[in-house]
Amino acid sequence: MQHSDRQSNATNASQLYGPAWADDMRALSLALQDDLGGIIERAHQFLAERLSPSAPNLAFDTNPGQGKVYPLDGMNALLGPALTEQAHRRLALACGIRHSAMRLDRANLIHGHNFLYTQFRDHVDIVVHERALAVLGRRLIRDLAWQSEAYATRQMSRDEIVLRLTRLAWEADSYTDLINRAANILHELDGID
Repeated sequence: MQHSDRQSNATNASQLYGPAWADDMRALSLALQDDLGGIIERAHQFLAERLSPSAPNLAFDTNPGQGKVYPLDGMNALLGPALTEQAHRRLALACGIRHSAMRLDRANLIHGHNFLYTQFRDHVDIVVHERALAVLGRRLIRDLAWQSEAYATRQMSRDEIVLRLTRLAWEADSYTDLINRAANILHELDGID
């Protein structure tokens, strides 16, 4: 990476994370604290209404925090004053992998993030929290970019599996060999048990 690229990345990170924004993000987080659970549930309801009736129930899962598109702890981290670029990237990539496994398409993910941001703005004084809302908006955009990266990586993995299975179909010595080797290949793909 060239010096100017490193400097640009550091500048971008300083616009979203760090002590310059800590007080603003803490104030926003506190202002949303009582309403955050309701906002998240409305976002899940919004997504549920957008999904086809045959789609899996993405928003509401019997295991708290496991199947939800927007888990409370993830939203608290995104709003938090202590969030770092590295922690945000890890969180977003993990969410992207989970959302891909849940078969939540990127268009609905984008609509869901937009809905969330609108809800956040509607629940606070936008003048008082102007700086924090600007940072949050940029964090949400970066979150979408990293989740899209995870989607693309997962899709490439799926494409590789399909190619390997196609090759196996032509190379297998027997039906039993085909089944055993196919099961091993499928087990390598996250989300297949």
